[in-house]
Amino acid sequence: MLKKIPEAFREKFAAYSAKLPALNQKNVALAVIVFIFLASASLYARQVARENRERINREIEEALRKAQSEKEAAEKKAEPRQFSRLSFFLSGPVNASLAMPEDWEGKYRKKESGNRMTIMFIRPELEIPLFAVRYYSEDEWAKNKGAKEIEVEKEAEFIFAYETFADNPTKEEDVAAFVKMRGEVKNIMASLKVYDRR
Repeated sequence: MLKKIPEAFREKFAAYSAKLPALNQKNVALAVIVFIFLASASLYARQVARENRERINREIEEALRKAQSEKEAAEKKAEPRQFSRLSFFLSGPVNASLAMPEDWEGKYRKKESGNRMTIMFIRPELEIPLFAVRYYSEDEWAKNKGAKEIEVEKEAEFIFAYETFADNPTKEEDVAAFVKMRGEVKNIMASLKVYDRR
């Protein structure tokens, strides 16, 4: 048999039940506010993420453009160096020529005397020897060894040799150019061609 619910409990339950619709409305309003906040936060986060992606893509594109531009500039600088042949010993028993860098133009001049050709480093009011090339007969070479012998692929009785000079210009900018050019002499001498005129 069910016990009778006390009157006081029934009154409290009725009062609580009367409050439920108001509490449910508050909960729904709170849930809507939370939903709007979360949706806004999500949209904001997506917007920020999209803007960050776009910014990163722009930065990547800019970096790629810059790299391409630098590569093209480097390729232009790395164009093959141009050379022109300088002939000498034209009145001797053998003719010879060297491949001279075209960027040396205006910085040197050729000076010949007998079996010796000297490349002079020139500046206004300045002329000093940079390197010299000589040819020797085998007997002369036996007596005058001292320069650097050059191997020439030809059947000839002449021996070619070259020497560089230690004298430097006095002006600092001339010294830098002179030392740079002197450092290239070995490669230039590797381009020596000899033509037997006999």
